Amino acid sequence: MRRRRRRSLPRLAVPVVLAVGAIACAVEGLDRPSPPAASAPAPAAAPVLSAARLPTAVARLAAGQRLGLSLDGVLGGPPAAGWQACAEVDAGGVTVYARNGGAALVPASNLKLLTAEAALTRLGPAATFTTRVVAAQPPARGVVAGPLYLVGGGDPLLATDGYRPSLRMWTESAEPITPLAALADAVKAAGVTRVDGVSGDDSRFDAQRTVPSWQASYLSSGTVSRVSALEVDGGTVVSGGRRVPAADPALSAASAFAALLRERGITVGGGARHAAAPAGATEMAAVHSPPLTTVIGEMLRESDNLAAEMVLKQLGGGTWAGGIAAVHAALAAEGVPLAGVVQVDGSGLDRGDRVPCRALAAVLSTGRLEPELPVAARCGTLVGRMVGQPAAGRVVAKTGSLAGVVALSGAAAAAPLLPQPCPPAGAAAQPVTFVLLLNGTPSISIGEGVADRVADQVATYASGA
Repeated sequence: MRRRRRRSLPRLAVPVVLAVGAIACAVEGLDRPSPPAASAPAPAAAPVLSAARLPTAVARLAAGQRLGLSLDGVLGGPPAAGWQACAEVDAGGVTVYARNGGAALVPASNLKLLTAEAALTRLGPAATFTTRVVAAQPPARGVVAGPLYLVGGGDPLLATDGYRPSLRMWTESAEPITPLAALADAVKAAGVTRVDGVSGDDSRFDAQRTVPSWQASYLSSGTVSRVSALEVDGGTVVSGGRRVPAADPALSAASAFAALLRERGITVGGGARHAAAPAGATEMAAVHSPPLTTVIGEMLRESDNLAAEMVLKQLGGGTWAGGIAAVHAALAAEGVPLAGVVQVDGSGLDRGDRVPCRALAAVLSTGRLEPELPVAARCGTLVGRMVGQPAAGRVVAKTGSLAGVVALSGAAAAAPLLPQPCPPAGAAAQPVTFVLLLNGTPSISIGEGVADRVADQVATYASGA
């Protein structure tokens, strides 16, 4: 999909058009000599500035004026006065409101929009990630001489059956998985009765597990797990009754797979290890992730930091640097303005990330991401926000928050979206998009309150009220 051109609408346009309208109406009212009956012309299309078209144009401009005044009041008044903020609202390819559009601010998780757009462009919406089980030698009479190797393909949704039901944040428990159990079932179906251990192979990605400039608390709090090409259950293990990031994701994945084999009556000797599969190994089983659109949807709706970093590394041949270069190349090819963009990771966790609102607005203008975003008061990270407000059920938007940072970027529908399951079936792209980045907020809750007020104003504008 080509990116829609955005034209800026000057705020002095309303009085100018009103004046033109008055002139046009006066001209329409003048007496004109009647043409000869024999040569009466066929009805012509209404000119751009005809009296017939002016009421709609004037109403649209007046609505834009009201929106601008409302947003200026929200962003220029308490409590937002003094914060760093950028904002943009586009309608049908026209920029109807812009505030500090070129200011490069900390985007928090709104950076995921750049990663997601580049992934869909470079990899394609139907792309899948494959996890394989291989062995150095084919089984003989049901016995594999040596370990099975669980080879990671960078699938962030690979999970055991109990993983999703154990999650309590937002609507994470409803999101899809790639079932690890399917691989164990396939090994059992192949007639295997004994293997000499299971090894986890995460060699598709490099060995760097975190970004050096990330805060140490991100791991200890479970905000993100160590990034590997082989992750099961979001790279977490249960310890002390709660999920925590695994110290070695590939080893933990191998252990989980070994447990599934044992549940199916397969003897596993030698335990679990972390090791790369030998060249030329025999494939025993494979499982494919859902299509990339589904992976991206989970990543955006639930603000899945690990998924964003894994997708970034997929784009970059297994490295952060390669992924960032690939994102920028893909966005530049789409015409996204990259001046001021500084990207350190794929998720927006790093406080060194910088993005101007105009870059995010250009990404949203493609329309690819809107069907995958959280829905206000219904789904994803917006499930508990804007409940009972004008934006409820009508705004789809990517959230973002760090200490002192709040972001909200997405689209507003003219009418409430039909009730949908979570994850949603996928709503059509909407004509009104918006971007909001707030830096310097005294708390996340206060910043989100301002962002929700902005979303309400945009929803009201989209409805034509």
